[in-house]
Amino acid sequence: MGSWEDEPVLSGGGGDHDLAGQRGIRCGGRPRLELRHHHGFAAAFGTTAKIWALFVYALVVTMVGVVVIVMLGRLAARIKAQPIEFKYPGIPKS
Repeated sequence: MGSWEDEPVLSGGGGDHDLAGQRGIRCGGRPRLELRHHHGFAAAFGTTAKIWALFVYALVVTMVGVVVIVMLGRLAARIKAQPIEFKYPGIPKS
C-alpha cells in the first residue's frame, strides 16, 4: 500500500532547514528531492507484532501446502496412478 509519505517529493529550494528529520538532496537554490521515511509494519505495530505476524504467516503457508499435498494424494489414489520410481543410473558395463 503506497501513501504520499512513501514517495519522493520535490520541495522548494532556499534554507538549510530539515523537515522533521527528513533528508533531502540539496541542489543549491533549486528545488531538492525529499526522501521520506518508509513506515512499515514494525514501525506501526512493533517488533513483537511483526514476529507474531511472520509466525502466523508461516503456519498458514505450511497448512496450505499440507492441504494441497493431501488433495493431490487423494486424486492420485482416485485415478489409480502408479508411482514413478527414480533410480540412480547403474555403473556402465564395459
